Amino acid sequence: MRDRPASVEVSFLRPDHKEYPASQEKGMPAPNPNPPPPASAANRAAIEPLFVVPQGVVVEKKWDSRREWRYIGHFNRVYSVFERDSGLTLLHAPNAFRRVRYDKVLGELERSGIPRQGLVIPVCVELDLMQDRAMKAVGDQLVQFGLGVSEFGRRTFRIEEIPAWIESSDAKSYFTDILAWLGAGRMENELRMEGEVRREAARLIYAHSSSNADYPLSPDASHHLLESLLACRDPLSSPEGKPTMVHLPHRYFDHLVNPGDGGVV
Repeated sequence: MRDRPASVEVSFLRPDHKEYPASQEKGMPAPNPNPPPPASAANRAAIEPLFVVPQGVVVEKKWDSRREWRYIGHFNRVYSVFERDSGLTLLHAPNAFRRVRYDKVLGELERSGIPRQGLVIPVCVELDLMQDRAMKAVGDQLVQFGLGVSEFGRRTFRIEEIPAWIESSDAKSYFTDILAWLGAGRMENELRMEGEVRREAARLIYAHSSSNADYPLSPDASHHLLESLLACRDPLSSPEGKPTMVHLPHRYFDHLVNPGDGGVV
């Protein structure tokens, strides 16, 4: 007859068989008075279950807005409406897109600078007198804004490189906007120049970049925009300071229906 597995005949399960006479009367075997010696580490590894714990593996769990923000529809094309435990939240999609796009550009500038793209057909720009003066004074700083510009004639310049985020059709307006900003003496303070350049470059680049959003947004697109917005540094406003979301708590609606019961919070 085969011996019972060592894992069953463990002495601490029945420390004293004399204390359990009823078990023996029912046919249960008494503990082995001479238990086998403890298993070695190798034997324990063979009979014990193996639990593998990954080492150095970081499992990232992406936050899912659907758990807390329930999409219930849209109105006026540009608003996505979400229900939360605390009330309703209206997401203004255009302002939210502006914030997300601005933060994306600013993040790229802080990490690696402005990626540039060369134009197959350079854009020629004829400047007025004030723009020409600004170009002569601050033209060497245009590279910080992702522009590659060369002189082509009297008060005429060729734009040969632009930031990768904007279209060639916006090259001229982007160039002249940069000149206007630089010509206003914004670069005089060297201590804050780098931060101001990044912020202004991000503002102008996002302003000249196109948005391919088609309103109204679908439920999935609304959730994706919401998650991207809440990951921004300032999710409650666009770069121009306009609200991206409006929250209407339950008490707001209670006050509309029963105005004498309390104020709006």
